[in-house]
Amino acid sequence: MSIRGVLRLGWFAVLLMACSSGSSVVGGDGGRGGDGSMDAPEVCTTAQTACGNRCVDTRNDSANCGACGNACAASLVCVAGSCQVQCPGTQTACNGACVDFQTDSQNCAACGRSCPSGQVCSLGRCSLTCGPTLATCTSGGDAGADVPGISYCANTASDRLNCGACGNACPAGNVCVAATCQVSCPGGQSACGASCANLQTDNANCGFCGTACPAGQSCAAGVCAASCGAGLAVCGASCANLQTDNANCGVCGTACPAGQVCSGGACGATCAPPQVTCGGDGGVSQCANTSIDPANCGGCGTVCAPPNATTAGCTAGVCSIVRCAAGFGDCNGVAADGCETSTQTSATSCGACGAACALPNVTAQSCVAGACVVPTGACAPGFADCNGVAADGCETSTRTDNANCGACGTACAAGQLCSAGACGATCGAGNTTCGAGATAFCTNTSIDPTNCGACGAVCALAGAATSGCLAGACTVVRCAAGFGDCDGLAANGCETALLTTAA
Repeated sequence: MSIRGVLRLGWFAVLLMACSSGSSVVGGDGGRGGDGSMDAPEVCTTAQTACGNRCVDTRNDSANCGACGNACAASLVCVAGSCQVQCPGTQTACNGACVDFQTDSQNCAACGRSCPSGQVCSLGRCSLTCGPTLATCTSGGDAGADVPGISYCANTASDRLNCGACGNACPAGNVCVAATCQVSCPGGQSACGASCANLQTDNANCGFCGTACPAGQSCAAGVCAASCGAGLAVCGASCANLQTDNANCGVCGTACPAGQVCSGGACGATCAPPQVTCGGDGGVSQCANTSIDPANCGGCGTVCAPPNATTAGCTAGVCSIVRCAAGFGDCNGVAADGCETSTQTSATSCGACGAACALPNVTAQSCVAGACVVPTGACAPGFADCNGVAADGCETSTRTDNANCGACGTACAAGQLCSAGACGATCGAGNTTCGAGATAFCTNTSIDPTNCGACGAVCALAGAATSGCLAGACTVVRCAAGFGDCDGLAANGCETALLTTAA
């Protein structure tokens, strides 16, 4: 592991401890009722597994990762059923450490791909020097003992360990924006991995990062509880209208005598307006406020059951959605068709509504298990996914990469260059020779974001997760989370902080 990787892992451990401080535990008594008895097992959805008396999603439950009882270590998280290092920002987990494929000389563009001695990793390519937008920083070393440090490249505009200058690390929970350390999350929210979450209300991070509420429950005050619509109260593991429920009239557990109905929270012979009398199960009458009762919404017997919704509500006599089932989202905002979008498979809402897949150089965007992937055969002509990392798409130009000429792993012989996907002595028409000697390579400076318009001209637009090159000028391909290209000008990148800008 590089020294830089160690430094990044150390920051990540600090962030995890910050996230976990003050955490709440569901139930507070280990899942036991107030009398010490174990709660009844929940009815699990198809996406969940019954572990003891809890329903969990073993794909993302760190206490039951891949199987019940398989707990991840404190520094790991559960991703797709396996314990992994959760890395911040643009970093990637490599052998238990978080590294930046763009600048880590021991993991340049891929885990374990080391640069030769004397070279640094500059935007995912081994080079003698750092690109013009990067600074050359040094870690380790001891001038007094004549011990040289290890050089590496850093983008001081966005690197939180070298923010504004080499070695200027931002405090835990901060990010580096425009060479200035800033709080990464707005007030009331906490940093969970690379995103912000309100630990008091976030169903995916309830109480502390990574704690997801089971289906049918919602996060309130940092604790998972049964999710009820407007006008309803939590009675045990279910929801009840204390104004009209014959079994829970006024107070949970208070049942009306035979022949009486619950109206306005009191047992009586008839229903008081605005409630109406509806026929209950087995012919037993009960009162209902058809404005808010999801079992009698807009009229007696009209039950709200939107597709793929675990909890429905009723507002002004119209059915509404309180909570979607795991893996689904109400992305169009129309309650009638329920939670219509599968966030596990939708390329336009992958993992969450509106989170569209936009992997570089991929012709057919695809979403599998809530994560963007590179489908087989979906790389654009002349590109390939040689590092196997989906986040950077088809990152390798097989037309010009000396180590992957024509196909991944096909390296040109010493002294030869890769041009148009074939090894030769010189670069062909349309390509420019950059570098010299053993580091020489061919590239098309009109479309290469690492040599845009000229050799060494690297596109690293502010606030952009991915920068591109078109006709020799840098462009925005995808903005980083929390930033937007609101003025449409490529020159200043994704200039707007969406989490803090009032406009």
